[in-house]
Amino acid sequence: MERAGMPRNVAMGITGHSTEAVYRRYDIVSEKDMKLAASRMDEFFEAQRKDQKQKDLDAKRGKSGTNWAQ
Repeated sequence: MERAGMPRNVAMGITGHSTEAVYRRYDIVSEKDMKLAASRMDEFFEAQRKDQKQKDLDAKRGKSGTNWAQ
């Protein structure tokens, strides 16, 4: 239910779990969830690498990223 966007407290009310500990016990992580998480981490790190590469290029060209002439 949470994967579908439902707030946890609503999902707990529907399932009848009165504590988060019991609710979490049944929150099984699927293979699909693990693959999606890995894909998102890959995207995040790729964006970080691109950002760092651009910063390195800017530094080589003498761009500081700050306009001190204002």
